[in-house]
Amino acid sequence: MRKLSYFVASSLDGYIATADGRVDWLFQDGDFGYAEFIEGVDLLLMGRNTYDFILAGGKWHFPGKKAWVFSTSRRESPFKEVLFTQGDALAFVRELKAKKGKKIWLVGGAGLAGQVMEEVDELVVSIHPLTLGEGVPLFPRREGRISWRLRSTNSWPNGLVQLTYDRAGL
Repeated sequence: MRKLSYFVASSLDGYIATADGRVDWLFQDGDFGYAEFIEGVDLLLMGRNTYDFILAGGKWHFPGKKAWVFSTSRRESPFKEVLFTQGDALAFVRELKAKKGKKIWLVGGAGLAGQVMEEVDELVVSIHPLTLGEGVPLFPRREGRISWRLRSTNSWPNGLVQLTYDRAGL
């Protein structure tokens, strides 16, 4: 069975973007394990806002990686790798995990993460040493507790700390 990974960056106070959706505060002075992570991924999941952010850049940054975008409005993409879906995200993720393949990356955003969090197997949070005060939360409000087991920690001279967790009990 495939694993679903939520590989995400966060401020110290738990936000993944500013209130208006900007991520210009993210450190750009290293890859912080990204190259190794993306090597083990062949499928991406994202919400429409995350997709629109990527689309605004005019370039598909994930060559060779297929992506499913959860959206009730958009139906086509200039990128051949992108497909759209709607409906029950949790059931959709369960179907994808049952198929053969590499790891699935839950790219964002917080709304989609909240809908499928009970299927996330791995959580990789890169914590940037700054506070935003407000913004898009790392985890939206949801019901139920999920326990995690720390697998590893990494730190860099710029103060970024990366925590990797596996879902407890798996």
